[in-house]
Amino acid sequence: MPERFEILTAGFYLFVQAKRRPLAFVWLVFWSIVLFAALFGGIFLAIRPFEGLSPENGEVPPEDLVWFFAAILFALVGMLVFFLVFYTGWNRFLVGRKLPALIPFRLGLDEGRSFVVGLVHMALLMGVYLLMIIPFFVFMMLVSIPLSATGTEPGGWAMAGSAIAVLLFYGLYLFGLLAAGVKFAPAYAMTVLEKRIVIFDSWEATKGVFWSAFVSTLIPVGFSIIAQIALLLIQLIVQGVMMLAGFNPEPETVSASNGAVMVSFGVMIVIGGAIWICMMAMALGPYAYMAVWHDRNRQHREPQMAPLEPPASG
Repeated sequence: MPERFEILTAGFYLFVQAKRRPLAFVWLVFWSIVLFAALFGGIFLAIRPFEGLSPENGEVPPEDLVWFFAAILFALVGMLVFFLVFYTGWNRFLVGRKLPALIPFRLGLDEGRSFVVGLVHMALLMGVYLLMIIPFFVFMMLVSIPLSATGTEPGGWAMAGSAIAVLLFYGLYLFGLLAAGVKFAPAYAMTVLEKRIVIFDSWEATKGVFWSAFVSTLIPVGFSIIAQIALLLIQLIVQGVMMLAGFNPEPETVSASNGAVMVSFGVMIVIGGAIWICMMAMALGPYAYMAVWHDRNRQHREPQMAPLEPPASG
């Protein structure tokens, strides 16, 4: 019998895998923080010399503009590489693959294959957008052309029709993005699991369980919202404590209480970063579960060939 699709297991699949491999989970979180700090620290150092650089401040030397755009390019490439190795590394953990011994993130074949899948995914989402927006413009033209031809002002029915068209467009567009995401997003985890580029085969991962898979993807979204609210409240509390303590960031005026506030603030930044990283990894959990679930049930999905009859004797 095929294995049943468990919605809660899919939604909390990150914690299921963390329970099975706790050391690997902690090691991934640690290196994610290091990678995150290196990326944004490098971007900050690259762009900081150009903080006051603008044409309004006077003549901008061309060589400064060259370095400025080079820094922007470095930031964009750095973010692309960061998210590529981050998501691929966490997918490797979630599908049960062995992680590299020292640094769990790397640029290898898995990352290259995931990059190809990402390009196709972006093209697919753009296609969904075009499929949704064309009927919207057709409907709006059908409403506006008769009005412009007669020279009349749009009445209540026309305005209501336009509002309905806008709501219908955004509703269909949102559903199309979600449907395409649920049907296609397992391709990343399947690519890592099967060590080959998986694109449209990922649609089979949710065959017959689309709505269960869709609901499972909402669990990380809910947790992410709760975590963001909690982090915001913690940040407000820390800022309130800093104000009550009369915090002054000037080095010569830092007292023991100010130092404690600064340490607490730094600790909260690290904790917040770890929570943010876990929320990003948790969003990958349902899709990794779909890939593993599909792999386990593959023999039940593929048609079985009837055994060959032995040749007749004589």
